[in-house]
Amino acid sequence: DNRQIFILIDENSLDSDSEHLFWEAKPISETSLTRNFIEEGIPVVRRDFIRHAIPDDTMLGAMKGDLSAAADIGTKVGADIVIVGNATSTLLPNDLDQQPVRVAISIKVISSQSSSLIAAKSDFATAVGNEILTSELEAFHQAGKKLTGFLIPAIQRHWKVVSEKKEVRESEPDSEIDSLPLP
Repeated sequence: DNRQIFILIDENSLDSDSEHLFWEAKPISETSLTRNFIEEGIPVVRRDFIRHAIPDDTMLGAMKGDLSAAADIGTKVGADIVIVGNATSTLLPNDLDQQPVRVAISIKVISSQSSSLIAAKSDFATAVGNEILTSELEAFHQAGKKLTGFLIPAIQRHWKVVSEKKEVRESEPDSEIDSLPLP
């Protein structure tokens, strides 16, 4: 039973430079969602464990919403569920000494087994702190909590349906011989 997830988010945050290499990046949104899932007892395959297993173009395709690329990644890394998406953070203008940051995260939840979309959601949060990074981290944390609150029940429903279908298949006769009347 491979009930674990893999999270892959293309993030454009205020502190990321546009020249960053994909594998060197540690997206705040991805880290926040990973922590939330682990706290809820749902195992997450870490990005650094799969670096050499998945070609970059497959990763990029999945992040852009290619369901079959995402399912392929899930199958290769042993994750039943792949969460892909993008995240952005924006500094909001203000007259105070505060640094308000708005964060938006959009994600799709994909079943590796059926290459199908289980759920999709976008959410945002705004946080204000004395420093840009503090505001950004808090906004990502808030948006991540909102998304996780929606995602965990959706994923658990999916797993429940999958295991119920599996139980039905296992209780059906294996062959016609089993269902023939005895002489």
